[in-house]
Amino acid sequence: MKAASIHRRAITILSARPDADEREVAILSSNLGGFLTYGGAYREAESLLRSALEIDERLRPPDHPFISIRLHNLALLLECRGAYEEAERLFRRALAARERVLGSNIAGHFGA
Repeated sequence: MKAASIHRRAITILSARPDADEREVAILSSNLGGFLTYGGAYREAESLLRSALEIDERLRPPDHPFISIRLHNLALLLECRGAYEEAERLFRRALAARERVLGSNIAGHFGA
């Protein structure tokens, strides 16, 4: 997977910089985690997705949209792995975060 290789290299280069912005590392890690999830490399994907979530929860405001995205992506991976209880817990956290930002009529915000 060429995209995965490019993302791994970008994470390595960015992480080695003394002025590295961890939020950028989180974005790249989340993207790579998504590629790997769909490629079936669940173990590596889970590590990357959990790392991205940890960084964003530490460095971003609690209702930042990236946090709900990270929660949702990790929940999708866990669902693929059959970890349904943890996946449901994370899906619920992602939904609650989105509702805090968008209100309880989320569907109306997306044209549904």
